[in-house]
Amino acid sequence: MRDPARPELIWKLTPWEKAEDVMPELDVYARLGAFGRSEGLVALREVAGTADHLARAYDYAPHGELARFLRDERGEPRPPEPTVTRGILAQIASAMAGLHARGIMHRDLKAENVLVFADGPDPEVRIADFDRAIALPPGSRLHEPVGSLFHMAPELLAWQPYDHRVDVYAFGILIHEVANGGARPFPQVATGLPGTMTAEEFGAKVKTQGLRPDWRSPDLELRDLAYRCLAADPDQRPDFAEIHRALTGISLPVTPVQSQSGCGVQGIGMAATIGRQRPAMEDALCVLDAGGYQILAVFDGLRGDRASRFAAHSLALMLKDALSREAPAAAIRHAFVGVQARLRRLDPAVTSGTTATVVVIGPESVDIGWTGDSPAWSIDKVAPSPLIRAHHPTSEPEAARVTAAGGAVRRETRMMDSGEMVPWGPLRVYGADGAGGIALTRALGLPALTPAISHEPEILDLPPAASTGCLVLASDGVGEVLSVERLAEICTLATTPQAAADAIMEEVLRLGAPDNASVIVRAMTG
Repeated sequence: MRDPARPELIWKLTPWEKAEDVMPELDVYARLGAFGRSEGLVALREVAGTADHLARAYDYAPHGELARFLRDERGEPRPPEPTVTRGILAQIASAMAGLHARGIMHRDLKAENVLVFADGPDPEVRIADFDRAIALPPGSRLHEPVGSLFHMAPELLAWQPYDHRVDVYAFGILIHEVANGGARPFPQVATGLPGTMTAEEFGAKVKTQGLRPDWRSPDLELRDLAYRCLAADPDQRPDFAEIHRALTGISLPVTPVQSQSGCGVQGIGMAATIGRQRPAMEDALCVLDAGGYQILAVFDGLRGDRASRFAAHSLALMLKDALSREAPAAAIRHAFVGVQARLRRLDPAVTSGTTATVVVIGPESVDIGWTGDSPAWSIDKVAPSPLIRAHHPTSEPEAARVTAAGGAVRRETRMMDSGEMVPWGPLRVYGADGAGGIALTRALGLPALTPAISHEPEILDLPPAASTGCLVLASDGVGEVLSVERLAEICTLATTPQAAADAIMEEVLRLGAPDNASVIVRAMTG
């Protein structure tokens, strides 16, 4: 959707019930930071939340997809001049080298996912569509195959572990597409016409017989580069810096890999660890500059990560929208209600839940809202101050509310050797049907336990002391092992908020943290 007031942008709207599909792309752009607005990539300019949609604004490409740009008015292949071909490919190779240097795989590189911003003898192209992109730590492998059939490397088609080098294979197919004017690389596959191969037959021939596109361009050096990219053995494929040098004769500058810790926002540090006894990460963090406000939030998933991930992407956006109309306390309350409503609309249905601790820092106020027990502290030179009261069933008012809502508060029972059943563990909340067993009284999500588990946040204006020193938000995996005194000592000694966040994670791991642990440290000024 074009914006008449800002014709340089194009908006994409996704219903909230399908918003999980595009959240990986938001994560990738967040990791890219300033590089995500560099030449060679279609920039994500704005993200917003409306009542019904997750909205994203991207650079508008006046000449559309490269696949269409390469063909004539009748849709027939139109091979560019050799210098134009190499110029287009060099731009893509340079951008891909930057992505790989930052640990990002695209996983769907093809002519349809490259957009044209300027035509003429020196077209400008940029890579788009990062909905399948992913961050992959060095030495790691993925197992679930994704991509477009013709551009999928043999290891993907064989369901074998793979890494960033599948992007190089896809680029080899892209070389064929550009050099041959947008011609279909495998015209004899999956057309439904007599004598053509099925997708399954095609995949088998790529894997076992080395099937590759027929080269038609007279540029034999480019052909050789394409077939190097299309090597069956990933170790034999060149990297994108080498590809760029082969296309231009120019070496790319060495780009250091960006640290994956930190969020790129001045005065803020972020860090997280999966912990020593957890099979998956269920925490999520969010930092968003929202006009005159800054939003910080920590989410600790319960029985899975869908609710925490969704809340981390959506709550701050809904809060930003609400802050444009009302005071922070009311905006926080409306944002929590909005996230809960949209969690109920997700398809497939969500069963998990999440705590939420959110701080809104404005020009004249600091407000905090929370459900659950993800802690927050104000750290100053006098003494550290806890900022939230955990929503546990040990609280008499909370237990009374649960009971009034039809739930029950009790301990689990365990059978002794004698056969006697005895209460065991902390107090937990159960629904009217006996389902549940959550050691919290408030959380987002958990539809099976509504209304016994409330999504309504508790909201406080933070004391003046919160305007000095620093604020620390964390999941309870931090508070369970690290004393507030030690936390304050770390923050006081650290030279930057990021150094404090990293040191907190190091200490949490040294103490043998069993649970997921995440932290945001925000420097405050007096």
